[in-house]
Amino acid sequence: MGSRAARKRVPSFLLFALLLVSSIAVVSAPAAAASADCGATISGSVKLADNIGPCGGDGLIIGASGTVLNCGGHAIVGSGTGVGIWIQNVNQVVVKDCTVISFYEGFYLASTSSDVLLRDDAISNTQVGYSVYNSTGNSFKRNLADQNGAQGFMFYGASSGNTLIGNEASNNTWWGFYLQDSPGAVLKTNGAHYNGIDGFYFANSAPAVLNRNTATGNGNDGFVLSASTGDIHSNLAMRNGGTGFHVTDSVDAVLRGNVAIGGSYGFRIEDSPSALVTKNVASNNTVGGFLVDALSDNSTLSKNSARGSGGYGFAIGSSSNFLTWNIAERDGSVGIYLYGGSSDNTLERNRARWNGGAGIWIEGSDNRLKMNVASANGDSGFYLVNSSNNYFNRNTANTNTRAGNGTGKGFLLVGSSGNTFFRNMAVDNDGAGFSLDLASVGNNVTANSVKSLTRFPGHGFLDQSVGLLSFGTANFYSMNVCNSVKQFAWAAVLPDASAPF
Repeated sequence: MGSRAARKRVPSFLLFALLLVSSIAVVSAPAAAASADCGATISGSVKLADNIGPCGGDGLIIGASGTVLNCGGHAIVGSGTGVGIWIQNVNQVVVKDCTVISFYEGFYLASTSSDVLLRDDAISNTQVGYSVYNSTGNSFKRNLADQNGAQGFMFYGASSGNTLIGNEASNNTWWGFYLQDSPGAVLKTNGAHYNGIDGFYFANSAPAVLNRNTATGNGNDGFVLSASTGDIHSNLAMRNGGTGFHVTDSVDAVLRGNVAIGGSYGFRIEDSPSALVTKNVASNNTVGGFLVDALSDNSTLSKNSARGSGGYGFAIGSSSNFLTWNIAERDGSVGIYLYGGSSDNTLERNRARWNGGAGIWIEGSDNRLKMNVASANGDSGFYLVNSSNNYFNRNTANTNTRAGNGTGKGFLLVGSSGNTFFRNMAVDNDGAGFSLDLASVGNNVTANSVKSLTRFPGHGFLDQSVGLLSFGTANFYSMNVCNSVKQFAWAAVLPDASAPF
């Protein structure tokens, strides 16, 4: 009894002190710096005290979920074999401030999720800097992959929903960022520079977000999306050896607000129908600004700019596309080029100016051109070659010239038949306003206007065909105006190069 009474009389201040001590004891202390050997399996919270290696095999193996590894800037060095840091069949792992050098693979993640890799470096590994297999929902932030023998970052085997922000892949032998069968990734503010093949490559891996990334100086393309539909916006591709943005075998791709400078092509859309390409800029590419090939029908190109390309500004080889408010200027060849079997396209309010060749060149049929402007180009404003059943309404061709020799026409038809020109205008071109060669027949030229008052007066409508229609030609003319003189006042004589009407 006495002993129990004594226990009851424990002072209250002592009880409070005991409770305070016990509460302090459960607070986690920061990880103390520790040494580790090559091939060690670690768990819990570990901070390296010094470098590890050179290792003959693996560096460190993460042995439990929730492990936090802080290398504190220390290096884990290999000898060309093994993995620097191995994370497999565990989750919610954090690896930060680690430098992994000269392993077969720098970081290997397999069947893991919700991991975070932060401020890590993978340098000079034999194959891949960061290899991610069958792993989902992981976060990679501000990591570096440099001078690795294959890819900088590789995601494969259904590694979906990963997030990459602020990482850099540079000087790797193959790709900077490579995703295969790994959809739903978020990539923001990453950089791929001077890699041997492509900067960013997506194969059957439609990204959820691809925004504000940069690809510079890569050996082939800057960004490649193969069978990977996605919203690609506000990215930069500069001075890559191939195309800036290359979309192939994809449906409903969206490219908006991207910039491609100094590659071979700015944007290539191949075998990819129903693409939306809007507000992009292609500048100073050696071959062309925008290419939409023969199997990329039903695409929309709006408010894009192609400037300073060595060849064409826009080349469209497919059908049923819509082009509006685009600008092609100072390109070395044609501004806007509809080639091959390109048909049933609609071009509205586009501008082609200061290009080395024709402003707008049409080879296809059944296209509709409305309110476009072709000005100050080095050949004719609108050039139709073996083209039929196209409709031109309220287009303008002005001040087009070809070396000042009178051959820069406003509208030029070569071997083209059955086309309709209604209410178009040709102003101060150095050749005829409308020129039709011998093989251009059955065209309807109605209510158009030609003005050539300041450059070459008298150049109006020149038709070299022979037939039983207007003025003895094989084409129909009605209600046209030439230098303010209405058609009903024209002489009904066969026009030729020496006597244009």
